[in-house]
Amino acid sequence: MNYELKDRAYKKLMLHIMKYSKSDCIGVLLGTKDNKNVKVEDAVPLFHNRLMSGMLEVAFEQIEANLPEGQKIVGVYEAPVTATETIPSPLGASVASQIKQSGHFNEPCILSVNVTTVVDPGHREK
Repeated sequence: MNYELKDRAYKKLMLHIMKYSKSDCIGVLLGTKDNKNVKVEDAVPLFHNRLMSGMLEVAFEQIEANLPEGQKIVGVYEAPVTATETIPSPLGASVASQIKQSGHFNEPCILSVNVTTVVDPGHREK
């Protein structure tokens, strides 16, 4: 599967992460799929504090009710503050699994962002 991240989605998720850089951030990615290509066209910031499954269900319902025509939830983005690597956290994997189970998208992507490199671009990983 090939993923393309459009500017609008990138800017929204990065602004969410930068504004709440001291908290774990998570949101969903919206887009379209054709053949083996997924275009991530938008991002919806969801939480930057504790996540509860009931709130996540309500968030998914609200997103579905307001989806632009032809788009669907195609993945999740996350920025856990304690992460030192850009690998999916258990929370990101869980939200992606819920996206798949709810029938939104069969192969949801997980975009993990290292907060340190966003807030302090001069930081070099060791």
